[in-house]
Amino acid sequence: MAIYKVHIKTEGDKTTYTTNATTFAAITHRAGSGKFDVITPDGVLPADTPEEADKIAREFTAKVMASVGTVPNFINE
Repeated sequence: MAIYKVHIKTEGDKTTYTTNATTFAAITHRAGSGKFDVITPDGVLPADTPEEADKIAREFTAKVMASVGTVPNFINE
């Protein structure tokens, strides 16, 4: 399996998980509630903590990449 770099980049209250020009997931913080939304092409998934949101985004990204025979190498920027 080929390994692709997935860049994790945070700007303000949004974190994105991208490789090349493809965004697999994004996490946004819901102001006032303290909760998070994980936005994927399949829809929006709720999360209670930033750690839970990161786990959801990474699992979704890995699942999508595995479906095309690749493996993610997550890199924090």
